[in-house]
Amino acid sequence: MTARLSKTQRIMQDALRLVLILAVLAASGCGLVEQVVDPPPDYYYCFGSYFPASVAPGEVVVITIADGGCLFPSNHPWAKATRLGISEGKPFIVTVLRADEGVTVTPTGVTQSNEIRVSVDVSVAAKPWLLSSGQYGADVEVRLMNPRAESRGWSTVYSVKVYMPTLPTSPVKQPEVSLWAPDEGFGTVKVGSEVSKTIFIYNKGTEDVAVAGVSVGSCAAPCPFQVGGGLGAGSTISKGSSRKVTVIFRPTAPGPRSATLVVQPSQGPGAAVNLSGNGQ
Repeated sequence: MTARLSKTQRIMQDALRLVLILAVLAASGCGLVEQVVDPPPDYYYCFGSYFPASVAPGEVVVITIADGGCLFPSNHPWAKATRLGISEGKPFIVTVLRADEGVTVTPTGVTQSNEIRVSVDVSVAAKPWLLSSGQYGADVEVRLMNPRAESRGWSTVYSVKVYMPTLPTSPVKQPEVSLWAPDEGFGTVKVGSEVSKTIFIYNKGTEDVAVAGVSVGSCAAPCPFQVGGGLGAGSTISKGSSRKVTVIFRPTAPGPRSATLVVQPSQGPGAAVNLSGNGQ
């Protein structure tokens, strides 16, 4: 004979079922929007955000909030719920939980933007001791609103760490210019807008190097990349030190673009770094 559950026992059982559903949901990368009294919930949204978790001085990281790829099997309770687009979770609320010196987060507060930018001032490169703990950077909370029950929004926290690029320690016999640049390039930029990056140019050689010119090449017209300042003709890079040059990416049409930044010393071979960006 099966014992009948009391009202209290049924409530506890329902609560346990809801906790299990939320656990599966979190593992799937989906954010809960609303639940009904008994599971499963009637609707939900799923978001995905992909961004570099580390950034060098002079760089900018863009956290993009977009629809994710949550998939549920047909027999899963969430498969019967209605999925909402991420735009229905707007406006977002961006809160800076922590931002160390020289680290800036924009925008903050209530925003309609899907992109949160974390930028690091190039001056941080002159204070390598700040980065020794490996925890220097920013923690940013993004809260998505619930269009049907404002008090039930969902939030997540993004952490971006700042690192210092290291120079090779092995000496070379001849003067040499070596470029370092972030692997992620300039990312996606809206047509008509611009993003600038500071690229460090290191002299790993044993003698000072005189620079004859800095230019952008291998770029079809109209070229969206241009040198914005810093190192130029007549500059000198002392042995074992670095200089910086600013490069601007300003796309005039949608689609991927690439180019090469060339630094030519007065004597010896030049050095180059690949530039890439995408217009949107």
